[in-house]
Amino acid sequence: MGCVTTATFFVLINGKPFGHIQPSRGIRQGDPLSPYLFLLCAEGFTSLLGKAQLEGRIHGVSICRRAPTISNLLFADDSLLFCQATRNEVEAIVDILQVYAKASGQSINLEKSLVYFSSNTQNDKRIEIMETLGVKEVERFESYLGLPTLIGHAKYQTFSFLKDRGQVGNERKIHWRSWDKLTLAKKEGGMGFRDLRTFNLAMLAKQGWRLLQQKDLLLYKCFSARYFPRSQFLDAVESPNCFYVWRSIMAALPILKAGCCWRVGDGASIKILADKWIS
Repeated sequence: MGCVTTATFFVLINGKPFGHIQPSRGIRQGDPLSPYLFLLCAEGFTSLLGKAQLEGRIHGVSICRRAPTISNLLFADDSLLFCQATRNEVEAIVDILQVYAKASGQSINLEKSLVYFSSNTQNDKRIEIMETLGVKEVERFESYLGLPTLIGHAKYQTFSFLKDRGQVGNERKIHWRSWDKLTLAKKEGGMGFRDLRTFNLAMLAKQGWRLLQQKDLLLYKCFSARYFPRSQFLDAVESPNCFYVWRSIMAALPILKAGCCWRVGDGASIKILADKWIS
């Protein structure tokens, strides 16, 4: 409270400062303490969800039988909650949200909250759950941070809206040029743009390196259970019905293989006839 009450600030009204405000109930927006307090609240929220999962009141989802069950995912101040499409589990989620809101002083913005159902959820069950939660159903190509949340097989159609933004109404059209021209240096007549495909492959290779090095990650546990349960990441292959993100990581796998080498050690884990264990 000393950090809260010792600060004073003014409010600009029509360009002129007014007041000598000394806060007494909370910190200011942008205060360095804000992220830490938010993390403490988020930790309490996830603990409530974890407790409900241990007690069997909610059940998360898994991408395959051997994969871990996930009840929630957090990204910045956004939360993804997973449960079965039953009234009991949805009511358990509502109870947790109410406990969290009462304890933290934060309120849930139902206008910005959405629910997504699996394809085998019946319509009457969907209506019941939406009424219980008080939120609307997400559309198939609802965007998040400017990008679609779901990507199907028709990827050109999924991302075509990005190109369509180049012209609105009768405005002048954008004259598209090939990346070969745009990525040339300015002195060579290009725009000096970064080669996005090369940059994207580098970022995907970095994610692949995380799968190689950090085997305690939730990402590794899920992907290993589905795509390489009996082998290593470097031996994994792309499957016909794999996720789009996995297909993307597989596109960067040759980069990792070209740059990786063994630290031999005692040689116990090296397959002499298959692995490239010498220069």
